[in-house]
Amino acid sequence: MDFKKKSADITTWGGMCLVYSATQDFYLIVRFNGDDEATGSDLIQAKIPLKKDKSLANVTWDDFIQEGWGTAVDKGEAIAKAARIEIGFKGSAGTTNDFSIYAIGKYGTCDW
Repeated sequence: MDFKKKSADITTWGGMCLVYSATQDFYLIVRFNGDDEATGSDLIQAKIPLKKDKSLANVTWDDFIQEGWGTAVDKGEAIAKAARIEIGFKGSAGTTNDFSIYAIGKYGTCDW
């Protein structure tokens, strides 16, 4: 099965929830097929703040943005053809982070 060709319309989720702990900020990234070319690698993402203790984050689709240095795409269309959700970190090479995910799901459904 070629997972790279699959996509799903996740707009009805309303966003995402996450139960986590992390010693640095990180990002939830909505990826769709061909997004690097379409956006110039300015991906649709939501910043999740560092929380050293187990915490809950609920982020709506409005919280997902592009940083603005690439090519803008219609966020609604991108979420309607999502291929995957990624977790990304930004920082200098060699940066370390303590990071745990306890739950991830559609907006408002993460129990902890």
